[in-house]
Amino acid sequence: MSATFVASTGSEIVSAHGTDSGAKISGGTQLDYGTAISATVSAGGSQIVESGGTATGNNVVSGQQDVYLSGLATSTTIGTAAMQDVSGTASATTVSSGGTQIVESGGTAKSGAVIKGGTEIVDGGTAFGIAVSSGATVIVSSGGSLTLSGGTIGSGAAVEILDNASAIISGSVTNSGTLLASDSESLITIVSGAVVNGGAIQIRQHLQHQRHAERVERRHDCIGHFARQLLVGKLPSHRRPRQYRGDHRSNDGAAGW
Repeated sequence: MSATFVASTGSEIVSAHGTDSGAKISGGTQLDYGTAISATVSAGGSQIVESGGTATGNNVVSGQQDVYLSGLATSTTIGTAAMQDVSGTASATTVSSGGTQIVESGGTAKSGAVIKGGTEIVDGGTAFGIAVSSGATVIVSSGGSLTLSGGTIGSGAAVEILDNASAIISGSVTNSGTLLASDSESLITIVSGAVVNGGAIQIRQHLQHQRHAERVERRHDCIGHFARQLLVGKLPSHRRPRQYRGDHRSNDGAAGW
């Protein structure tokens, strides 16, 4: 099947062993149990790569691509105001400016690229082989894991490790941006033989230690000198049908190098 047009409120099912090439999903929904090639998703449409389904070379202009458990999406481009939500496997995804990739628990993103203005959120899943361009943002949370086996963290880019998550440096990484461990039990590991060249690695003091310091200062009647305020903001919800529940926490604690 080729050149299918799926308009708003409409839907298409690509059955197992079926193939659709070049579909235009404009506000509608494509359910892919087979193979979807070179589809374009726009006008808030959605492409759902079901268990056992494969999507190759698709362009999500404005809308979303959901990759379910045991689904595979390869060489997807995520455009402005578009999102890819991964519970299966996404390979070689390009997240463009204004686009977002969320890697859920059990999901894997590999060999992709996050371009300036794009965002990758590893929410309990696993990401490796990701190129982080200048001005891009990568957030790892909820037990997620990011492995940087080489390449570059571009100028102005930020890789932030949040609650109980980790980043593993396993190769030679040129860091022109910021690599930040900023929350409870967040961890950056540079394995034997790996190298990080340049940039900044920041370790922020956790709120628990701030509160302990405040209690000590209260006993010394010096509260005013050690006041703290915690700002907590919810990450935008993109997950369909369930909500993304990770918290992006910004602590005002001391930074160590």
